[in-house]
Order: sequence, then structure tokens, then C-alpha cells
Amino acid sequence: MRPALHSFRIYGTKNGLTIDQDQETLTKLRGQRAVSYVEKFVPPMTMARQNMENSFGNAKRFLGRDFHMKSGMKYLIESFYNSIVDCEPLPIPYREIILTAHIMESIFGQLRESSESRLVGCGVEAR
Repeated sequence: MRPALHSFRIYGTKNGLTIDQDQETLTKLRGQRAVSYVEKFVPPMTMARQNMENSFGNAKRFLGRDFHMKSGMKYLIESFYNSIVDCEPLPIPYREIILTAHIMESIFGQLRESSESRLVGCGVEAR
């Protein structure tokens, strides 16, 4: 499939967000529709405004030499080293690290159980 998309959408009870990893953009999705034909004009203009803001923000970070493909990872690594060298707080608290590890283990366990049950259902002996 082309183009390959690297985006993520989050939907809430009122609005949503679209995160595009390739273009480094964040766009707010409206939850309510406008009345009448206004729906055909206002939402595209709102999206255009958000895209322009994202473009200007990207250009500002680029010109400021702070435009890294893995900027989140760079921030975490720098913060981790600063926590060791300068005794600053950890970038991610231990509680969140442990909680995330437990959640991931639960997901992996469910995936393992699911794949084993499918194998047994197909007549293949699970190990």
C-alpha cells in the first residue's frame, strides 16, 4: 500500500486527535458537526489553520536545530543522563515504569494464550 501511513488517531467522548509521525503534526478533530452547508466550509478551513500552525512550528524547530526524528527518545535519554549526573528527577517515575511493565506482561500473556488456543483448535499441539 502506498503511501505508507504512520499516523495514530485517538477518539474521546467529545473530540479526537490525529498524530502524524512522518509529518510531525498533531491535529484536533472536531466532535460536533456544524449545521447546514457550513460543515462544507468551516472544518476544512480549521484543518488548514492547524496544518499551517504545525508547519510553522516544524520550521521554527528546524531553524532552531531542534528538529530530530526521534526527539522524544532524545529527550528521555538526555533526561536520564541528567538524572544520574546532576541528580535531577527521573524522566519517568519508577511507579509508571513498573505499571507499564505489568500492563505489557498482561498483554503478552493474553496474546500467548490466544495463539496457543488457536493452535490447539487447529489440531496442533502447543508447547
